[in-house]
Amino acid sequence: MKEISEQFNLIEEHLYTIGLPSRDVVYSEVDITKIEEKYNISFPEIYKLFVLKYGNSKFEQEVIYKSLELSPCTDKNGFNAFDSFFGFDGGLDDVSHKINQYYERIPSSLIPIADDGKGNLICIGVKDGFNEKIYFWYHENELIANVMLNEKKYGNIGLDDYWENVFLVSDSFVDFIRSFEIEPVEEGQKVELKIVKERMNTDFIANMLAARAELEAKEKERKDKKNGKG
Repeated sequence: MKEISEQFNLIEEHLYTIGLPSRDVVYSEVDITKIEEKYNISFPEIYKLFVLKYGNSKFEQEVIYKSLELSPCTDKNGFNAFDSFFGFDGGLDDVSHKINQYYERIPSSLIPIADDGKGNLICIGVKDGFNEKIYFWYHENELIANVMLNEKKYGNIGLDDYWENVFLVSDSFVDFIRSFEIEPVEEGQKVELKIVKERMNTDFIANMLAARAELEAKEKERKDKKNGKG
């Protein structure tokens, strides 16, 4: 357990550096146990520590992460986009909801724990030889879609044997978290952001002046009426 704690400390140091706020109120371990018992799975201990404190959360800035295997979504530098982690809040981003949503769409040895905001999942291995490994599930090449397209070679393939749309991200949850980086802003994007900011500032000032003039006019009209000039 000491080794797990040390690994978690390393994770927290990195999360603090790149800006992932922890929850105000941590989840209960009961939330995790219910899912493990319901689906007959076992989450890695390091992930349990993480999700209890950081589940259902987003980074303060746009972040990217490295992937061992390149997917159609991996950029030229080997990075993938990231959106948010799932938690146990009972909403659309609840782990249990995601398990049900993607039942018979992803291999049974994987559980969705996050997404990239584009319909693709980040999953963690929970049994067999996949335990604790992190995978990227690409929604554009699902088995069911190939079967519906009458691709005969997929007719007798079971979901647990279909990995053409699943890509290995990292060999451990710790490696996955430590691969995160703040997404660099291109020079062109900086210029665009500056222009937008300047426009917003200009519009804000113009609106403030217009509002002030309107208030002054109304105040003058009120005083004129009071003094019998209106």
